[in-house]
Amino acid sequence: MWIEVDITADMRVRAETRAKAMGAINHSILKGKGNITGFIGEEVVAHLLGIPPSDTFDYDFVKNGVKFDVKTKWRNVPPQPHYTCSVEQRQIHIHKQDCHAYIFVSTDKSYTKAWVIGVLSKQEFLKLADTVPEGTFDPANQWSCSRDCFSVRMDEVRPLHF
Repeated sequence: MWIEVDITADMRVRAETRAKAMGAINHSILKGKGNITGFIGEEVVAHLLGIPPSDTFDYDFVKNGVKFDVKTKWRNVPPQPHYTCSVEQRQIHIHKQDCHAYIFVSTDKSYTKAWVIGVLSKQEFLKLADTVPEGTFDPANQWSCSRDCFSVRMDEVRPLHF
C-alpha cells in the first residue's frame, strides 16, 4: 500500500543542513522549526526517485516533465488509511504554486521511518479535497488545523509508481 523507508543518518544530516540554511520563512507556522520535516520528506523521495531535489519554491522534483511538490507530516504513530494528507490553501490560492502533482509523505517524530503515502495531481487533489478551516479539529488525525487547508484521506491517494 505505502512505501516504507528507513531514514538514514545521511538523510537526516542533509535535511538538518538544508533546514538550518533556510531558517524561518514568511508565514511559517512553526517559525522554521518544521523545515526539517519537509526536507526529510524530500530526502526520502529523492532516495526513491534517484534524483536530487530541485530546491525551488514551486516544486521539489521534476520527473518526466512533471513537477512534484512533496508534502510531509510527522506523526506520533504510523499512518492509517483514514488519516489525511493536506495542502495549505494559501499555497494554492495566494501563491499559486506552480506544480503539477503532490507526493504525500509521513514520518515518525524521531525521523527514523517514513511512509510515502502516494501521489495526486493538483487537479485530482482539489477535486477530492475537503476544505478544513483554521482551528477545525480533525478527529481522523487528532489534530487542530493551524491554517486553512485542503485535505484528502490517505486511502484516496494513488500509490507512487516509478
